Amino acid sequence: MRRRPDPNPNFSGCYRLVFDAKVTDLGDPDNLIPIGPSKEYTAVDTIDEGSNPLIPTGPNPRAPQLNKAVYREVEDSLLNVGVSMPNTFHLKSKGELFVCDDVRVRQRAEDLHDVEMYFRPGEGLVDGGHTLALIRHNRGRILELNNLGESDVEGQIVPVEQFVEVTVFVGYPKELIPEIAAGRNTGVQVAKHSLLNLGGGFEWIKEALKDESYADQISYFQGDTTTEEKAAPFDVRDVISIVALLNMDLYPHDEPSEQPNGVYDKKSNALEDYVEHPDGFKAAQAILPNILQLHDVISKEGAEFLATHNFESDPGRRGRERQVYAGQLIQKKKRGDWNFPFSCEQGAHRLHRVPNYVVLAAFRSQIKKTPIGLYEWVDSFEDVLEVWDSNKSALMTRLVDHLRTKRGTVSTLGKDGTLYEITYKMLAETAPQLEPALS
Repeated sequence: MRRRPDPNPNFSGCYRLVFDAKVTDLGDPDNLIPIGPSKEYTAVDTIDEGSNPLIPTGPNPRAPQLNKAVYREVEDSLLNVGVSMPNTFHLKSKGELFVCDDVRVRQRAEDLHDVEMYFRPGEGLVDGGHTLALIRHNRGRILELNNLGESDVEGQIVPVEQFVEVTVFVGYPKELIPEIAAGRNTGVQVAKHSLLNLGGGFEWIKEALKDESYADQISYFQGDTTTEEKAAPFDVRDVISIVALLNMDLYPHDEPSEQPNGVYDKKSNALEDYVEHPDGFKAAQAILPNILQLHDVISKEGAEFLATHNFESDPGRRGRERQVYAGQLIQKKKRGDWNFPFSCEQGAHRLHRVPNYVVLAAFRSQIKKTPIGLYEWVDSFEDVLEVWDSNKSALMTRLVDHLRTKRGTVSTLGKDGTLYEITYKMLAETAPQLEPALS
């Protein structure tokens, strides 16, 4: 090894191991040598001076996105393209950081060692995911350049003999992994939801939605993809925002003036609320599939009402203005139909996110708490859908008239706490248990 293990002064038995790995070994898909499982370990991988193509990458808080300009520059450095001095990749890269439970090193030659890393669930690559992905992606190209003698630096044929620094944290408590990842992933800022996912913060959502047809369509961290390796169309922050609209802990029934009119503006607002007050979100786990379905039903059917209702039948200018403002509340796709995955439907129109949020928030009036603080519908979910169907026309008309009266833009509705309170009270009248709070 090029360096000795470095004991940690604050964690007895924990240490750091640092060495240089040849990139063609690190990216070699044939370099996996299983020697386990042992104890509770789920994966045992072997490195020849660092090569470990099948290392668990779960601890890395974001998936690699190699189409950014900064990573194309890193790739050029890896291939000795446009460099003043070849084979200096290891001096420019932060390298790879792994967390594992145990490491064993065997000397194979004077300056060549086998490094075996033992990973428990949740351990693996913590930082350097983009670098590892670039190395894997370009390994074949590097070997091809070297075989053909085509690596050209200032007119001279120079073999691509790149190394990358590998750091291994050994024996550290698993609880520290999210914090290590947060501290190490600072070159390109890691989104907070990626770190929350790394720490298990969204497991309750995954559990609630695991049997739904759209379960794999929600991304939980940066670069997350569907099972078809496509960008996931929905973000867990959208789910958190939707649940925030119905959070009775933050917006209790006995304080109807307290409304979630800050949720729509930024996804980060609801995420901050979740970090500070998670219980009111997790309490909705049992009805989460219903909540998401209701979101889509309101979006589709509310838009259909606004698109087909003849507001111009009202006399004079009022009718014409209502028709114009109704059109501002809906969105029509240029081609094809909108997909409503949570309700398994499609439609030509959908509600703008702002009116969708305003109306969905009103259904907080249809939720009650169980004796242990969990959320459930006042009656059944079928009854909730009937409440929507019975009040759809009145709710949509209220949105149109409010926008017309304010002479504002659609986005102004989302900030209008008065509108949230009005629509909430409209539906609260259908929930007898709320009458004392509203009187």
